[in-house]
Amino acid sequence: MKSWRISCVTRWVLDAANRKQQKDVLKNVYEYYLALLLKTVPGLYKGAIQLHLKDGKILEIQEFMSLYIYHEIFIEKCYDVLPPGDGPINILDVGANTGYFAIFAKQQYPSSTIHCYEPYWPNYKQLQKNISLSKLENVLMFQEGVSNACTTKKLFIDKKNIGGHSIYPEVTQGDSLDIHLVDLGVALDRLPGSCCDLLKLDCEGAEYDILKSIDVGTANKIRNIVYEYTWKLYNNNELIDHLSKCGYEITKKGDITIAAMRMPP
Repeated sequence: MKSWRISCVTRWVLDAANRKQQKDVLKNVYEYYLALLLKTVPGLYKGAIQLHLKDGKILEIQEFMSLYIYHEIFIEKCYDVLPPGDGPINILDVGANTGYFAIFAKQQYPSSTIHCYEPYWPNYKQLQKNISLSKLENVLMFQEGVSNACTTKKLFIDKKNIGGHSIYPEVTQGDSLDIHLVDLGVALDRLPGSCCDLLKLDCEGAEYDILKSIDVGTANKIRNIVYEYTWKLYNNNELIDHLSKCGYEITKKGDITIAAMRMPP
């Protein structure tokens, strides 16, 4: 068992505040601890375990890293960067994985339209299932990646981390497959009004080319950006400088960088 697994399990189980947060999120907190027990040891239990959220939404857990992603999004609330609201907004989810962010976003913005991009078929299939289990409306899913050009590239598969697949071999090395990528302009044009209220990027390096492709004109279509940068590939200060020049105010929340369009005086 990897030491980081032991570290994560120890921290999550012993943290009393974390247990309270679990109760705030889950209908039955013991589902989480059962999943933690059965999925920590690889191969111990290969079936799916469902976490039922208090609002009726459902997350299906297939493997340990799904618990890690759940913890980041629903407990640590790493993407909780905007105040909740009932008005219709457009969200672009690049690196949708198995749909946990989309479900969280629907909790925050029930009337939102969300476009999810996930190029890896096993993740995309689970994404479809989670969206269906939670009966979400106005969520469109695309089995594509997003970059700075419409093209085909190899996706390198991380066998241990369902969120670690990357088009860059520097990030992860392993078997690869060809995936289709669309550029940011195409993804924006698919949204109602070609405008995006929140662009979320968790795409293992592809965020660099996506964000560098933004100019002042494109920035006028994107109100807020939240991304997790890939330290193996570049210095985040370069992206921060670029986004600042495009008109964004930058803040940080742990490993997350938030860019909010500055309001005119």
